[in-house]
Amino acid sequence: MTQKISNLIEQVLKELSIKEKNEPDDKTYPTIIKQLEFVKECIENGKKVVDELNGRTLSFGIIASRNLSGSDPDLEEKIGEISTFVIRQ
Repeated sequence: MTQKISNLIEQVLKELSIKEKNEPDDKTYPTIIKQLEFVKECIENGKKVVDELNGRTLSFGIIASRNLSGSDPDLEEKIGEISTFVIRQ
């Protein structure tokens, strides 16, 4: 499961990078990208995301939901799957 999520994060990061290049004034993409990179690093190092947060929170799911709402349902679904993984980890 962790390899599947890691691959999914990689796909999402590629898609978000394209969006970021096409919409350089939208500052939400860098935020989502940074948080997903953190999640991916945790997973690849065998660490629980929640433990590594040290009291901080992740907001990539909420930000993506607000920003991508209706414009890219496939990407929204992928991000939702990643968010669900983090919550259940």
